[in-house]
Amino acid sequence: MRLLLIDSATSENDSLCAALEPHGFTVSGCGELERAKELHLDRPFDAVLIDATRQGIHGIDFCNWVRALPDGDRVAIVVSLAALDQKIVTEYLSGGSGDVLCCPLDPRTIRFDIEAALHHRTM
Repeated sequence: MRLLLIDSATSENDSLCAALEPHGFTVSGCGELERAKELHLDRPFDAVLIDATRQGIHGIDFCNWVRALPDGDRVAIVVSLAALDQKIVTEYLSGGSGDVLCCPLDPRTIRFDIEAALHHRTM
C-alpha cells in the first residue's frame, strides 16, 4: 500500500512512517503540494494523508486535483487539522477527502483511519 504523507514536520513524518511501515505501508513524504503532485503523477498513491494545519486551504485544491485525475476516485484521502473547524471540515469533505482527523495524530491508530478510508474507496 503506497501512502503519500504531505506534511512539513519531519519528526512527525518519521514517527508515522515507523508506525505504518510494519503494517504494509510504503510511505513517501513531502512538504509541498506541488511536489506531491509530481510524485503522484509519476506513480499514483493508494492513499494520501494531508496535514491541513500546515497546508491550509490549499490542501482542498490538492484533493480536487486528485479527484479530477483518471482513477482519482480510487485514492483514499485523509486530512488532519489542528482543530475541527466545521467550515474547513465541510470544504475538505466536499473537495474529496474521505476523512478528517484532529491533530495530534496517534501513530498507533492512524493506520486504522487510513485503512478505513481505503476500504470506503473500493466499495
